Amino acid sequence: MSTPPVSRFLRVLVLYFAAALLPAFGSADPRPDIVWIVIEDMSAHWRCYGETLVETPHLDALASEGVRFDRAIMTAPVCSAARSALITGMYQTSIGAHHHRSGRGELKIHLPDPVRPVPELFRAAGYTSLNQHYRGLHGEQIGVGKTDYNFETDPSLYDGFDLKTVPSDQPIFMQFQLAGGKYRGKNPGWTDKNRDRLEKILPRIVEADEVVLPPYYPDHPDIRD
Repeated sequence: MSTPPVSRFLRVLVLYFAAALLPAFGSADPRPDIVWIVIEDMSAHWRCYGETLVETPHLDALASEGVRFDRAIMTAPVCSAARSALITGMYQTSIGAHHHRSGRGELKIHLPDPVRPVPELFRAAGYTSLNQHYRGLHGEQIGVGKTDYNFETDPSLYDGFDLKTVPSDQPIFMQFQLAGGKYRGKNPGWTDKNRDRLEKILPRIVEADEVVLPPYYPDHPDIRD
């Protein structure tokens, strides 16, 4: 992932699944930049939430310097339906988006009035709305910025994906999608390939026999893996 100018990061405080406001220093526009990072399939496996096997120093630093939510509960247990709530602030059941990717067939899901997605609200307020490319652990591009919200979106929801194209005095709302827990096994060859990649960049790999399973999971090798 290309690194945005340091000056922009000095005036942005990033929180998980939320945007915190930090005054913009030396900017003609007093409004803050807002960066929204979505990390997929992570659950609460962070040190700041009590995880002991996985090290998450950067996320823990954000939690200690910003705000950590201790009673935040997702309103859907699967990706597209969860994003429906995050991007609108609405329960999935109230906008008809509660079945995972159910809008991909002949019948499409459209947001009811007056519900509007967050990027649209920021654009109406004068922000440039960006959706960064989906990238892997080494910065390689995996796909375009994600709009898998389980409802139809206007093509103009985002203005682009590249921070470098936006003037430094223009406030931005920017979404980043990170793979997170999606580096898990899908087939033997895929698992071996990604384990090799992870071993090169992580201090250690948690082995299956170290994992402490939740009490509602069966203690089975496939579950541990």
